Amino acid sequence: MAIRHFIQPAIMPFLLLGSMPVIAALDSSCAPGGNFDLSKWKLQMPTGSEGSPDTISSSELQGCSGYKDSEYFYTNGDDGSLVMKVPGGPDTSDCVTTPNSKHCRTELREDDPSSWSPLSSYNRLFADLVVTENDGSVCIGQIHIDDSISSKPVAELYYSSSGALAMGVQTCRTCSQQRADIGNVAKGERFTYEIRYENGELSVSINGDAFKTLDTFELDSPDSYFKAGNYNQGDGPTEVHFFTIRVSHTEGDEVGSSSTVESQPSSTKEVQLSSTEATEPTSTEVTQPSSTEATNPVSTEVIQPSSTLVTLPSSTYTPQATPTTPTQSTPTDPESTDSPTCAGAPSIASDSTVNLRLFTESNCCSAIQTMKIGSLNNCHNSSNPFQSFYEAVGSSMFGRNIRVYTYTGKDCSGTESSFKLTNQVQCWSSGATWNSFKIARR
Repeated sequence: MAIRHFIQPAIMPFLLLGSMPVIAALDSSCAPGGNFDLSKWKLQMPTGSEGSPDTISSSELQGCSGYKDSEYFYTNGDDGSLVMKVPGGPDTSDCVTTPNSKHCRTELREDDPSSWSPLSSYNRLFADLVVTENDGSVCIGQIHIDDSISSKPVAELYYSSSGALAMGVQTCRTCSQQRADIGNVAKGERFTYEIRYENGELSVSINGDAFKTLDTFELDSPDSYFKAGNYNQGDGPTEVHFFTIRVSHTEGDEVGSSSTVESQPSSTKEVQLSSTEATEPTSTEVTQPSSTEATNPVSTEVIQPSSTLVTLPSSTYTPQATPTTPTQSTPTDPESTDSPTCAGAPSIASDSTVNLRLFTESNCCSAIQTMKIGSLNNCHNSSNPFQSFYEAVGSSMFGRNIRVYTYTGKDCSGTESSFKLTNQVQCWSSGATWNSFKIARR
């Protein structure tokens, strides 16, 4: 598996072998700005006057001698993590709120850029943290609509007193939220999250698991900005420790600071998301690999249905090399792996088809079936269960928000995963066993 490491320039990590995290010691003697690149953020505090909490500028936050507050915003003396505390709610403490909120916060607000378009191809917030105190719910990360458009958030990631994680998504720019369960992390356990709002699609991942795509209802992709920290939703005190906060809007331009360097899937050239075709009901869990979007213009051609489905017997497939046991481990998230030497991708039959070669194992070595698909939204059952596949994509299929959707059950039932079409040779796998698939646009 191709691995890309992100190393913050101010941190000198100890290198470990393989895809394990690279650990770097944070300096417990520095203010948070000495360990974290806070040049892109400003800080909102639970102190100040009613309706006008204290705000700390980016320039004040930066550096080892930058801003710190011994009660609410400081460096942990044991591990160097960034501690954000809130004393409680306005009814149970002397904390103050912003004009449009009933809750107090110690929270970083993205300031450079002050907002960005969710229709662009790369908007991501990553954090590594532990919640050490919360009697109620606490918001640990969010996307907020640009203040000139609305006072509402796009989505807020909540961590409850029981360890449940949920994402509250605004149903419109003036409406209330609808919550979706995201997962569960035991109290006091360190974990990671990544929130993406790009190509008009909102998704979230916990601990590097498969991304879950969330409905954004009638929001219509407003300009937005990220926030990360401790936004207390209850009346009791809350405390959150951050080891990493990283925001990025251009691939390879990650900012923030981290005590860990994560292994990332290899980037591929992908299609842009743009479609006016009627949508189908979405799954509660949709996964997507990391990608760099292609600049192919959106096509308005109709896929020719003349070759709806052609199934080629597995005997027609000749491996490019003798099957061998790959040295890579089976990936746990949908991603593209380095092409094994024991198999190859199918050829492209025409500009208006997608050819899939299915494999029994996760390493694209044991082919069972090759299919040529020339129509959208039809469910296809595989002859045998499969764990990986290659694709060969006709040129007219790009730029049309068309994906491969795989399902654990027959007749496109069970857990759904999705994979963007790519014009590079990739072996796709998620660790799941699938029994059906479709080519669809949503």
